[in-house]
Amino acid sequence: MKSYLRSMNKRGYTLIEIVAVVIIVSMAASLALVKYGDYMRRIRSQEGQQILTVLFGAQVERLREVGAYFAGTQAQINAVPNPLNVTFPQPLSNFKNLTAVNGTVRCGLPTVGRIEANDDSYALHVSDQGTIICTSVANVCNTALCQRMF
Repeated sequence: MKSYLRSMNKRGYTLIEIVAVVIIVSMAASLALVKYGDYMRRIRSQEGQQILTVLFGAQVERLREVGAYFAGTQAQINAVPNPLNVTFPQPLSNFKNLTAVNGTVRCGLPTVGRIEANDDSYALHVSDQGTIICTSVANVCNTALCQRMF
């Protein structure tokens, strides 16, 4: 009889073992989701940085030719005749409200371009020196907001 009971106890896993495995798998999945979210945020941010880098180059060229930066919306940038000799796709995939600005100061630096994330979580600016600046959409300089994007 004892051998029969002993074999019955060895058939499966205990509830505590199953719960422990579920907890470990859940923790691993939650860490993976956080890392994936950070990865996607960086990828989207890189798209915005590339757009602003192109805009910066066009603004520098315009400053050299005309003596002033261009200020206008994406539609005005893409208009014919093209004031910056560059065209951006409409709509942008992860961003909106691409704007060329004429030296507006953000975080202590004069900027020549701005773009907002589609989810309104942040805005990227390019300075007159080519530095990318990240702020809230309300233009508050907050390094913690964008620390995982670069």
